[in-house]
Amino acid sequence: MKRAVIAALCLLASTPAFAQEKKVEVKKAEPSVFTWGGYGSAGVELRHRPVGLPRDRWVYDLWGTVGLLVEARPIEMWSARLDAQFTGRGALVVTDVGQTDLDFDGRPEELTQSKTRLSGLNVEQAVIRFEPSPMFNATAGSMRIPFTAQTQSASSALLFPTRAPPNEIFLTGADLGATAQGDFADGIFTVLAGVFKGDSVGPKIDRTVTRGVVIAGRTDINPFGRFNFYEGDPQQGPFRLGIGGGILYRPAAVYDENTGYEATGIHDMRFSASLRMAVAGFYVGVEYLRRLQLDDTSNRPLEADGAYAQASFFWRLTDNFAMEPIARIGFTALDESFDTRLVGWFDGGLSFYPRADHPRPDILRLTIQYVGEQRFTEDESAHGGSIALQLKF
Repeated sequence: MKRAVIAALCLLASTPAFAQEKKVEVKKAEPSVFTWGGYGSAGVELRHRPVGLPRDRWVYDLWGTVGLLVEARPIEMWSARLDAQFTGRGALVVTDVGQTDLDFDGRPEELTQSKTRLSGLNVEQAVIRFEPSPMFNATAGSMRIPFTAQTQSASSALLFPTRAPPNEIFLTGADLGATAQGDFADGIFTVLAGVFKGDSVGPKIDRTVTRGVVIAGRTDINPFGRFNFYEGDPQQGPFRLGIGGGILYRPAAVYDENTGYEATGIHDMRFSASLRMAVAGFYVGVEYLRRLQLDDTSNRPLEADGAYAQASFFWRLTDNFAMEPIARIGFTALDESFDTRLVGWFDGGLSFYPRADHPRPDILRLTIQYVGEQRFTEDESAHGGSIALQLKF
């Protein structure tokens, strides 16, 4: 009897209807792609200004920065990216205030204060990206406005330890905004448009509040194939050529900070043009920048020009050691319509790569350079040198 019952149950389980009822389909979760990396840099700089004030004749600076790069792709077509820099170059804050009675008469004559420099966090990029196809993507968050080739280059992908001074004068730091980009013919032609808040376009007029978004656009043409925004050529790749241009337009209202009424309206327009070339370890990059600002009150426009050129050659001495001569020259001409101030810079030196045999030859780099500045209008000059070390991980 017991054997008959067992046989009947086995027969029932083998029928299609029973098997279909017991079958449970479990959908596998889509795997999340999470990548991270970063870089660390440290350096020291000494600069001498012969005709400066006694306080400013000898100036030294030390810095240390660790950058963290995180990218996540939790679902198809969507990703997020963070580029955060932890640095000792933080804000200088007042930590204590006191009064001093110099003649002990019970009435303080001076106000004293103590200042401390706090370590800082600089967010170069914190964005969410939607990429439905390789030909189109939309990005929103905090990022540098893609106005020039160098503003699109990451801090760890620069030829020098710092960005070119003309580039930083015309546009500084990250901004809040959104962009839409088209990428055609596998990177041969790209076009980009965006809208930004405008915090990075320069200092505001004292005791005023400026409100107006920045409309940005840029086009890049790479006739010999995709040319990433990476300065130098440590991979010693094939011939690449990049030609590009950018435009910024900001119509804004300037309000008086005390009264809250509009003081004037401005139209700020900026233009850039870039040329880049790299082949077999040799790299050269040139950029020109121009600014024209008009306002509703005066007939005097605010005009400025700037440009810089830089070049390098990645020279592999042995299988695991390489060096790279680097040079950069640049200038800015500010307030050209009224009282032109002309400033020039020259930087040059050598970068050493002790692990040139690594898949990323620039994973470790030591840069020794000369730093020169010439203020032609004031007839002042400054000369100095710096040593910087960068490690990627």
